[in-house]
Amino acid sequence: MSPEEYPVQRRTPRYPFAAPAAVLPEKGAPIGGDIKELSLYGCYLDTASPLTPRSKVLVKIFMPGEYFEANATVAYATPALGMGLVFRDVKPHFRTVLRKWLLMAMQLSQTTTLQGAEAREFIHGSGDGEQEEPATDAGAEKNRTREG
Repeated sequence: MSPEEYPVQRRTPRYPFAAPAAVLPEKGAPIGGDIKELSLYGCYLDTASPLTPRSKVLVKIFMPGEYFEANATVAYATPALGMGLVFRDVKPHFRTVLRKWLLMAMQLSQTTTLQGAEAREFIHGSGDGEQEEPATDAGAEKNRTREG
């Protein structure tokens, strides 16, 4: 299945996340890549060598000072780009690590969103409800009429 075939609505939000990871399939060589999105139930791994959907794997995600691991299943794969993984079996210690990382990712995504809103306010005006008219000949004519 491709990502387009999955419903847009998910059980929990996915957050942007950046961390190196290793995927160890039941058969075959380990695959490296970078986690790009993370949720309570899975993640997206950027990798040039995605596995086929329904492959059973062990995924390990690394952050400074700690790591997360879980048995997972490949939900979908995009050739030469990456794959979505669904966590199947998360031990309590790793569930705690995952929740901590998700809280961090959620806070960072809210900060980015707020910074984007502030930038839009700066670009589109001061936020006091008044917007400046564009500098056009009609606007200049209007100002001359007011002055004269």
